[in-house]
Amino acid sequence: MTEYPRVTVGIPTYRRHAALKRCLQSLVEQEFTNFDVVISSNDCDDYATDAVVDEFREDLCIRYYKQKENIGPADNFYFVAEQATGDFFMWLGDDDQVSSGYLRELADLLAQHDGTVVAIGNCLVHYPHTTVLEPPAPVLQKSRLLRAARALVTRTDRSLMSLMPTPLARSLRFAEYPGPLNKEVLNRGYTMISQIYIHSRVLVPDRTEQYFVKDHTIPKSYSNGVSEVKSLKRKTRFVLRRLIIRIQQAKVSTRETGTAYGLIFYSLAILSFSYDIFMHTERKLLKSGK
Repeated sequence: MTEYPRVTVGIPTYRRHAALKRCLQSLVEQEFTNFDVVISSNDCDDYATDAVVDEFREDLCIRYYKQKENIGPADNFYFVAEQATGDFFMWLGDDDQVSSGYLRELADLLAQHDGTVVAIGNCLVHYPHTTVLEPPAPVLQKSRLLRAARALVTRTDRSLMSLMPTPLARSLRFAEYPGPLNKEVLNRGYTMISQIYIHSRVLVPDRTEQYFVKDHTIPKSYSNGVSEVKSLKRKTRFVLRRLIIRIQQAKVSTRETGTAYGLIFYSLAILSFSYDIFMHTERKLLKSGK
């Protein structure tokens, strides 16, 4: 009989009552039961979240925290990891959900290996006009150097939502943007992905039908009535974010694997940045029909 380790699921949240309710309901329906849930609300005056959490206290082992002030999304992510008591940890967005066998399948996989691995299943992403199943790619190279290089050429990855050893989760850090950009959360997890790849192999269950759901639908108010000036600012921020992210990934990789490889990592970072911009521009042109 498989002996499962204790798992902590960490959910940082901010004013997403309906989504959080769906998220917690998906945890109630898990076949795997050896887990607890840490929830941290970034709004001390949000009593609606209190009500949602209270609704699930009988069905889930929940520890609920309310920050005295808004500490920002990154620090809220760090906070739930620091409160973890399980051997393994998984972040779950307050607007994400998991299928009923998700935790069991990943725990099964980790139970067969040592602590140098993380595990992730399929990702089902809801976009404004379509839903896409994104099967993750395993990262099995034994060399930390090769895994670090692979992270630098990865464009999309959900490894941040892996089931991983708790000490690894506590060591991960988001990228830091300079000035006003640091208030944004987009793409900041790429440096965490580099850290995950460097320290662990990424395992994916064979032919899995289990998945977690990410909701990327955008309210109409965000997509309509955008002025050319605002559009230009948004494009400029996107370019700056991508450049900063790739450079910081190279910095992390160089620090973790040795300065002798710095030139390789920074060269890969510039190439990846150029490819990111090219692909982003191509998608925009396809969408516009030009």
